Amino acid sequence: MNQFGVRLPDLPDEILLMILKKLSNTDVLYSLLNINDERLDIIAKEKIFSNILDFVSFDPLSSIDRFKLEHFCFDILPKIHENVKCFILKPDLMECVLLASDYPNLTELQLFNFKEEFVLPYFTSVSPLRHIFQEQITDLILVNNDIDKLSEPSNNYTVNVYEHTLKFFKRLKHLNIIGSVKMSSPLLSLIDLPSNTFHSSILTYLSIDVCSLDDCLHLLDGRLKQLTTLNVRISYIDSSLAIIHNMDNLTLMTCFSLKCDSQINLNDTNFLPLFRRMSNLEKLTLYLRIKDQDRFADGTLLQNEILVHMPHLHSFIFYICTYINTDGLQNQLSSEDIQRTFTNIGQHVVSMINHSSCETITCSVFSIPFTFDRLHDIGHMIPNTRFNYVTYLVVRDVIPFNRKFFIQVARAFPLLMTCRIFNRESQSCQFTDSQSYEIAEYPYLTYLDILCGNIDYLEQFLNETKTYVPCLTKLRVVYNNLRIVTNKKVFRKYRSMGDIDYLQLVLSDFTLKQLFYINWFNNNLDIGVANRNMKIIELLRECTGDKLEKWTSITIEQSLMAINGLDFLSRTEEILLDAKLRTYLTSKDCSDTIIEPYVQKCCDTSLTIAFGRKITIFKMDRTYTGTIAHGNCSKCMKQYSHNYFMDQGKKYVTYNSIFNSDLIYLGGNYGYDKQFIVWLSNSILYLYSGFENFAKCY
Repeated sequence: MNQFGVRLPDLPDEILLMILKKLSNTDVLYSLLNINDERLDIIAKEKIFSNILDFVSFDPLSSIDRFKLEHFCFDILPKIHENVKCFILKPDLMECVLLASDYPNLTELQLFNFKEEFVLPYFTSVSPLRHIFQEQITDLILVNNDIDKLSEPSNNYTVNVYEHTLKFFKRLKHLNIIGSVKMSSPLLSLIDLPSNTFHSSILTYLSIDVCSLDDCLHLLDGRLKQLTTLNVRISYIDSSLAIIHNMDNLTLMTCFSLKCDSQINLNDTNFLPLFRRMSNLEKLTLYLRIKDQDRFADGTLLQNEILVHMPHLHSFIFYICTYINTDGLQNQLSSEDIQRTFTNIGQHVVSMINHSSCETITCSVFSIPFTFDRLHDIGHMIPNTRFNYVTYLVVRDVIPFNRKFFIQVARAFPLLMTCRIFNRESQSCQFTDSQSYEIAEYPYLTYLDILCGNIDYLEQFLNETKTYVPCLTKLRVVYNNLRIVTNKKVFRKYRSMGDIDYLQLVLSDFTLKQLFYINWFNNNLDIGVANRNMKIIELLRECTGDKLEKWTSITIEQSLMAINGLDFLSRTEEILLDAKLRTYLTSKDCSDTIIEPYVQKCCDTSLTIAFGRKITIFKMDRTYTGTIAHGNCSKCMKQYSHNYFMDQGKKYVTYNSIFNSDLIYLGGNYGYDKQFIVWLSNSILYLYSGFENFAKCY
């Protein structure tokens, strides 16, 4: 501005303040304090520039940032120390910043990159920061990045970290614990812990991720007596355990928010009775996905089951998605029918109905404006509204998505970062070369999942003449589809995947062996088993020996989507295949099984396998055929079979070769199941036991 004869100090205070408000407070203080300009010095010391100070961007390993930090600690903070009300820090900067001066008005602390081993040493009676933490801090925000602790039992982390923190900060009234990314931090779990765990008589605000609905009910059982606001994000809402909760009315509760990404069954939980206790509630936020219902969650259901119990409610923000099996749906309703049921609620509501699969109808209802960051299972019809906060989107339908659909998605979701497409149908209504069309622009999209989508949708996103995705770094896709698409000339830039830093294929997440096991367990484990996905993980650990320490219920859901994408066999197909195999084997001259040697190695060397004769094997209920496999040792020249080995022309039987096998084969054309041998021996003994002298001979 000097070329026009105007300097920064020449600007009026109003314009100068407008400019400085666009900068961070730390930049303003670092740039304007101590520059020998009294007017700018006074402006920089204004409370608006010194009440909240954010040091998260400072890197202690950077020489420039270290110099800036020293300047703050020795020159700036002592001058504005009385104005500071809130610090935003990382653990490695806590000590140098908080000990740089006294901060009599400091009451709020935000800690990013929170990890147990880095932070808890400061939450002790010998900590140099103890006085600040225990006597001043009333508002605490922890951005938890303890991802390594996710594999540990939630109860342990609850006691060691969450319970300890709440006890240590003696004046704490507001506590907000969030993950660095969604549900990425260890969850609060109060089940099986004493009733005084995570107890406070002064906490009024709590926002936290919990394991289950039971943990939410524990928080509301009286241990937080002054709680007026509760925001919970629940990992799952399963059938409530046989626990008797305190069901007293929550007369102080004025704000309640509950969000759960997992599908829930309202009939099996204590979910709905919870709202009958909140008669003084003023603000309610719900994010729910409901399954196994015989009707859609519409305005009538919400009014009768929830809102009627809250006469003081003046803010209701919600997204509720219902999944109904088409076999159990008695009346076919339209989006307009659902929307009319919200007439008496007195706010703008959008409803959408689509077929998420051939057997499932999905109904989504939500308040406008849409304030959530995730949206699941919308179909081919995009409502005429903007979703300005949504970064995660799942689109699912049996009706094909055309080019116009993806253009509409780009317009409606301007900040979209993750998009997952579930649609096997080929893209419809293709534009011809003579038609004009715009390019769908996704400027922030980093993760695209088309593992369960038609190849046309992969072509849609990788074709630069159709879609603009400058930030795409993570792609989840069937490899063969990617190979086919990128062989076309228009995709030349993607052939080396140079613009995609991380290509996530199905085999990158799971081994084929794991997928086969998961598919079999999923096909054969009863659908009504509680915690079904966790049971599958337990079975998988036993069968494969893999630790799977970081696997969760979501991991199994992801594997099942991968299995769906690879088109594995269903339970019905397994049964049909088994029947066809039995029919074939009884009508053809082929073996049911390979009868392997009882050892695989000799002289520390793997045996060379050779196949021999086919034999008939007798079982209790049937006979079947088998092919004998011999193992030859190249060093000692021994030959191993199923129940014996040959050495220099002589046959030897060992203990292990007999007792570790269910099959007895000692040569010839026949083998015998061990149970069959036992039955035959018992029958002979019984038959001849009456003969004289038999006992003596035996």
